[in-house]
Amino acid sequence: MVAPKRQSDKGAPETSAKKQKQGPPTGSRILAALDDAGLGLKKQQELENEDDAEEAMVTGRPRGAKNYSHGELELLVACMKEIAPITSQDFAAVAELYNRLANEKGFTTRGAAPLRQRFEKLQKTKPDDGNPQNKKLYEAAKAITLGVETKAGMKTLLDGPTRALHMEEAFRKILQDDDSDRTEAPSSDTRIKHSIKKSDSERSIIDLTAASSEGDLSKADDDTKAAVKKEAAEDVTAMVAKEKKEKGKGSGGNVVSKTYRHGDGKVMGKAAVTETALGAVANHLSPEAQEKREVSRINLLRESRLQDRQDRMLEEREKEISDLKKENNTLREPLRF
Repeated sequence: MVAPKRQSDKGAPETSAKKQKQGPPTGSRILAALDDAGLGLKKQQELENEDDAEEAMVTGRPRGAKNYSHGELELLVACMKEIAPITSQDFAAVAELYNRLANEKGFTTRGAAPLRQRFEKLQKTKPDDGNPQNKKLYEAAKAITLGVETKAGMKTLLDGPTRALHMEEAFRKILQDDDSDRTEAPSSDTRIKHSIKKSDSERSIIDLTAASSEGDLSKADDDTKAAVKKEAAEDVTAMVAKEKKEKGKGSGGNVVSKTYRHGDGKVMGKAAVTETALGAVANHLSPEAQEKREVSRINLLRESRLQDRQDRMLEEREKEISDLKKENNTLREPLRF
């Protein structure tokens, strides 16, 4: 028996049930189920929006703002070069300067931490796009990093307790030497220009008087003065000859770099002059003159030792700074402050 056809199959108008909205396709139902479970595209978009908001908070720029433009990077490099930051307070000063100039130029203001991170990324990542402007920014950032590293190294050296004591002692001695209580040997036509040699270079030329008793013998008669000068000249000549005989020509130590004329008119050439020879002359001085001569000798030794100490400190600084530069070039690490 053939089943009768339904009315709808005969071309009858659709019922109200047919006009109702059909259910979503199978794929849409799956996506809807995932959304309800918190695993679909809707939830993924919400997570992305949250990430954008968090990134905007970390980078110090409003949500949806563009990344650093070339002008902003140039401004950042200029601010870093101006301050050369080492501590966190220095980076806060960089951020303050950057934001003040950014407001004037219409750039986005940013925090100290993101500015620091962006600069480290700039000096670490070498551009490979062939853009000369990016290459220029990279080289400028590397130069600033090297300068900041040198500044930090110098600060470390100068902040050391031992070096601070050395520097304080050195400056104290310099002030003492420049003080008014320093006694200068009286000038005389019979003085010897005695050059102190160290490391093949003359450090200083000190006038040591060979017969500074002229002022003390001013009350003596001419015969006494002549006898003292003659005896002193003979003693010096004898000691010089003895030194030449023992050490030979070209001997080291303290030498007279030029000829000088003694009190009795005798001209002496290059020869070794020792403290013993000058001591023979000092025996003829009065107690006051001997005291002045001793003060001059102490000042001479102080200057020599101070110069030696300063040279050693300078060499150590240069070596440690050089080691810091070599270590930075070897590790290729970003600068950490």
